[in-house]
Amino acid sequence: MVHHKSLYRTILLNFIILYNITTFMSGNPSFLKKIRKEETKMTFELKRVLSLLPVSMDKPIKCKEISKLTGYSESQVRLIIHTLVEKHQMKIGASNERSRQGYYIISNEDEMSKAVHNLESRIKAMTKRLNVLKQSS
Repeated sequence: MVHHKSLYRTILLNFIILYNITTFMSGNPSFLKKIRKEETKMTFELKRVLSLLPVSMDKPIKCKEISKLTGYSESQVRLIIHTLVEKHQMKIGASNERSRQGYYIISNEDEMSKAVHNLESRIKAMTKRLNVLKQSS
């Protein structure tokens, strides 16, 4: 019986992932093909977090909310997001805007540009901080 529940959860998660992404990314067949290929290599935990990410930065989901929904710690959620991006090359952006904080699946070039800009800004700030620490030692 446990095996059936596990299989059911996996099938349901696969459906949710593909439905969410297909609904919003139907104009990008290469990305859809990549998702289908990569999701077969993903663990249940990766699929679970991916299924919670909205497609588009309109309503990103906060790390804290993903943590509450999954029972994973916030550091585990960040590691899972990191794995989805680095290992599986998922287009996941993060927004720090006051009204839109959280993670999302990048759905167009404008969102990609904003996600890249956000990362570059954070890198600059961290580099400044690192240089100050190096100078003070």
